Amino acid sequence: MDGERARIADTLAWSVEIAQYVEGVTGSPVSVWSSTYGQMGEIGFISVVPDMAALDANQAKINADAGYIGRLGQSAGLWLDGSGHVARYTRIA
Repeated sequence: MDGERARIADTLAWSVEIAQYVEGVTGSPVSVWSSTYGQMGEIGFISVVPDMAALDANQAKINADAGYIGRLGQSAGLWLDGSGHVARYTRIA
């Protein structure tokens, strides 16, 4: 496996680990997604919560969790600088 593919594998493994960790801390399901079309190697995380109050509570829990903060440090070198973004989606129907 060449270096680039190894980093993709490392990134996917870290993504699954952090998603499981966040799910354990917040109690809300977190799934990891990988793009099929478009930008190669794009990874997304989706968590579904019943309302904005639950989202705010989850963010407060995870941002105060030392284990989460430490795990973020383990992702150094896995991502392209400036490639991340955050989005919130609301279910319409």
